[in-house]
Amino acid sequence: MARIAWLVACGADPARITAVTFNKRAADEMAARVDAALEPLGLAPGAARVKTFHARGREILADGGESVEPLLDREAVLRDMWPDITASALRRLDDAFSRLKLEIGVTAREVSNDPEPGPIARAFLAYEQAIEDAGGLDFEGAGLGLGVSDAASAGPRASSMLSR
Repeated sequence: MARIAWLVACGADPARITAVTFNKRAADEMAARVDAALEPLGLAPGAARVKTFHARGREILADGGESVEPLLDREAVLRDMWPDITASALRRLDDAFSRLKLEIGVTAREVSNDPEPGPIARAFLAYEQAIEDAGGLDFEGAGLGLGVSDAASAGPRASSMLSR
């Protein structure tokens, strides 16, 4: 935050500054801290952008003329599925889905083979179905994420994650 404030105080255009985070919760927290750091300089909240790397990647693709239409916003899909979802439940699902896809490397097909899926697994399957029904992709499903580990090697981690 101090570096961003220093750059702006030295003349940098805050609209040309983007801080990038891994997840939405971190982006929300960082945005509040950046806004507080820039307030003494007389700047309105949001003067410097804070984005997740997924949101920034989508923005870069769109700015480069690439179609981003099949890429769906996970938060928007989850809010459509469960309009009354709380912010904390949304963050937990978002984090869980990212871990399933990126760290553990499981697919909806693999999760559907679980004879006793837990609530996270059921929500994941419903989310993946909603994405498929919409004819869309999310960044992690589009192969634009960080990469995945081999699902077969995930073993107990996958079971532990899915039973929560």
